[in-house]
Amino acid sequence: MKQGRVLLYREEIEREIRKVQEVLKRDEVLVSRYNLRWLAIKLLEADEDVKERVKPSPIRDEIFRVVNECRKRLSEKYGDPEVLLAEERYRVIGEIVKKVVKGVKEVTLTDLLDRVFLDKWLGIPVFLVLLWVMFRFTMSISEPLCNLIGDFFSWLSSRLAGLTGNPVVDSLFFGEYGVLNGIGTVLSFVPIIFALFFSLSILEDSGYMARAAFIMDRVMRKFALTGRTIISMILGFGCNVPAIYSTRAIPDEKDRLTAIMINPLMLCSARLTALSLMAYAFFGGMAGDAIFSLYAIGIGLAILMALFIRKVVFKGVKSPFILEMPPYQVPTLRTVLIHMWERGVLFVKKAGTVILLGLIVVGILSHLQWGSWTWGEDVANSVVGVLGRVLQPVFSPLGWDWRLAVAAFFGFVAKEIVIGSMAMLYGVSEEGLVEKLSSTYPPVVGYAYMVFVLIYVPCVVTLAAIKHETGSWKWMFFTVAYELILAYLASLVVIMAGRLMGFV
Repeated sequence: MKQGRVLLYREEIEREIRKVQEVLKRDEVLVSRYNLRWLAIKLLEADEDVKERVKPSPIRDEIFRVVNECRKRLSEKYGDPEVLLAEERYRVIGEIVKKVVKGVKEVTLTDLLDRVFLDKWLGIPVFLVLLWVMFRFTMSISEPLCNLIGDFFSWLSSRLAGLTGNPVVDSLFFGEYGVLNGIGTVLSFVPIIFALFFSLSILEDSGYMARAAFIMDRVMRKFALTGRTIISMILGFGCNVPAIYSTRAIPDEKDRLTAIMINPLMLCSARLTALSLMAYAFFGGMAGDAIFSLYAIGIGLAILMALFIRKVVFKGVKSPFILEMPPYQVPTLRTVLIHMWERGVLFVKKAGTVILLGLIVVGILSHLQWGSWTWGEDVANSVVGVLGRVLQPVFSPLGWDWRLAVAAFFGFVAKEIVIGSMAMLYGVSEEGLVEKLSSTYPPVVGYAYMVFVLIYVPCVVTLAAIKHETGSWKWMFFTVAYELILAYLASLVVIMAGRLMGFV
């Protein structure tokens, strides 16, 4: 409602405003310089500029004590006071518009959809259901193509055996422990990557992504973050590198740094490649559900780490969130396919450069025999085998053998190398690797390993992006350290829970 030139809020809010005004009246300087009602409202909104104006007051401690008490009462009953006051203003605006605007506003399709997608109670469940449908679609539609590509590389490797006549070259590239088996296993998951980008493009082009950011803002603010963070997190499902660069749209520096350091916890397409194969191996037809649970774990841990970082490392208030809602549109197949191709082809290029080079290094080290430094086929006694046995005691509480330790170690370069390394270390193709993993490790150990791969250090390109965007080696190493510790602890929790339930 409106009374003279004063906009009145609901009585509970007005009561807190009056309490702040009462303490402000005790400072004659503030009384002479400012409208005390305006000053009280801005203090309840935690406006940084207004707080700076109040700091010179001799009774500033008393003022901030009363303000904090008022904000706490409002927060306990209504949530974030800043959001509450903004919603109240829009409520009053709506009442005024109803009185002065004649005629009936046409209800559009966007209005009808937003009543569901932006609903206070339905918005987040709908968002989670859409993500689940996207991941189930991704896994289901791509499985036959993945098997086809895997079978092709298995056939190609057998056909090219002995091609050059040089035993070193042939064993390195075409042998059972050769690079072709590794790169074939990685490329067999190209359909999953393209299906994921196809799904993400539909959500983006339809206009839903802006709604996802809006509905998550209320949740994110409870963890001292802004809704803008969810946009970079969703982009992280595709690739962490562009997602980290997208944080430039976050105006507050503390919010931006926090968003950068939690983004590697998002399950990117590179991790999806490795985790999809393991999900098939350990959970079969439930692979899509297992992958969805990993996405949920990544989001949950990102939010918890954001809370820790904002409360301990970067103390301060969160920035306001303003976002323009585009109208819903029906995505065109041509546009969606273009977006899918532009993003998916980057994965193929990566497979032909970084991943190939990484697998060649793994291949050489897995043939180079420790001590004699001769070329051989005994992987267990190779440089890689010795490295694995050095790492194994650290990871034995998680149920790993030396092969899993080595695969995770080289996954630091690129997460796709994890499954490529596994294929080479076991001397099998993509199909054979699924059978080998399922017969060697119990599902709980497999799931714990998947959780570790989800969380632990991002690839070197992502680390370079973190260093570039934060401008400091400190935050890059901080990200590496906390993710390694978090990955180990989370995997250990999975193993301990599995033992308590009798699965190990």
